[in-house]
Amino acid sequence: MSSYYPSTPSMPPAPSRRRRSRQLGRYLWLIGLIVLAVLSIHLLHSRGKSSAAPRPAQTAAQRRRALAALNTQINGILAANPGVDISVTVTDIHSDQSQSYGPAVPYEAASVAKLITAADYLHQVEAGTQSLQTELEDGNTAAYDLKQMIVVSDNNAWQSLTDQLTLDSLGNYAASIGINDYDLNDNTLQTSDIALLLQKLYTHQLLNTANTNLLLGYMKIANEAGFIVPAVPKDVTVYHKAGILDDRIHDAAIIADPVTPLALVIFTNGHGAGNDAARTAAIQSITKDVLAAYDIK
Repeated sequence: MSSYYPSTPSMPPAPSRRRRSRQLGRYLWLIGLIVLAVLSIHLLHSRGKSSAAPRPAQTAAQRRRALAALNTQINGILAANPGVDISVTVTDIHSDQSQSYGPAVPYEAASVAKLITAADYLHQVEAGTQSLQTELEDGNTAAYDLKQMIVVSDNNAWQSLTDQLTLDSLGNYAASIGINDYDLNDNTLQTSDIALLLQKLYTHQLLNTANTNLLLGYMKIANEAGFIVPAVPKDVTVYHKAGILDDRIHDAAIIADPVTPLALVIFTNGHGAGNDAARTAAIQSITKDVLAAYDIK
């Protein structure tokens, strides 16, 4: 009688336990070699990256020559845009050296002034006189409105936070951090005022670490990022707040280069010319010239 299963003699002999152990050992040894090779390559790559020499800071003489050239370049851009007011302040955050170009007069700051409201509110949270959990007049929490005000430049959120703080509080706060010419009724500021705020924010002179990081985090993803931001190398972090109102185009940014972090503020007023593309190009040209002067590549 035939069987469905093959007879035992026709089956290949099973390998011995010792032979199976040797085969398993060879497989594990081979896998170990592969893993070791991958880890070695990764380690060499990491060492190569970490051992790269950091960019040396400019000497005093190099900086003087670069800033002299920058003065010529920016004045050339201003002259090439007649009929447009352009004001620029750039501050070397570490050295506290600041340079301004163009008319040193107050501009209607548009949404850039929201940075003062945000800093004041967080300052009062730290002082215990306000809370991020407070429900404001628009029905939102202060935390929600703060984010909306900076990230998407929500004007209703700005109004609710301002009403919660009061204009007197905002004026007193601005004066306390060195901004003495903030006209709250007309919302006018100079570029040097905002550059000072950005410098103090980045160096943790305004807020504690958690609130500094919160505000910078919102600025990192803030909208209207088509002015200063595209002119900065992609591996350099930018925190910014733009302002657009009528024929005014402004941008205020912290360019967080690890060697030379900068505060760069550019205000423009086209006086009805409607030349937004030309002014955007001017803002980006100024940004690139500033980065070159400070050796940020």
